[in-house]
Amino acid sequence: MRNRKTKILRIIARLNIGGPAIHVILLTQGLDPDQFQSVLVAGKVSAKEGDMSYLADTYGIKPIIISDFQREISILHFLFDIYLTAAKM
Repeated sequence: MRNRKTKILRIIARLNIGGPAIHVILLTQGLDPDQFQSVLVAGKVSAKEGDMSYLADTYGIKPIIISDFQREISILHFLFDIYLTAAKM
C-alpha cells in the first residue's frame, strides 16, 4: 500500500500582525513534512497594516499570496481564487 501525504490547505485573509497570522504560520511549520503536504494561502497586507510574512520566511514557509484577498473582499473574486488555489493542489 502506498503511503500518501495528507493535504492541508490553510487560508487566511492576510498575514497582518496578530495572533491568527502567528497561529497559521506555526501550524504550517509544525506538521511533519513526511506525513503532510501543507500549503498556506494569504491575501495582500495593506500599506496601513503591519506585515508578519517575515515570520513565515523565518520558518521557511512560502505562502501563496493572492492579491484579490485584501481588506475589502469581493465574494466573487474570493470564491474564484479559492477554486483556482484548490485546483493547484
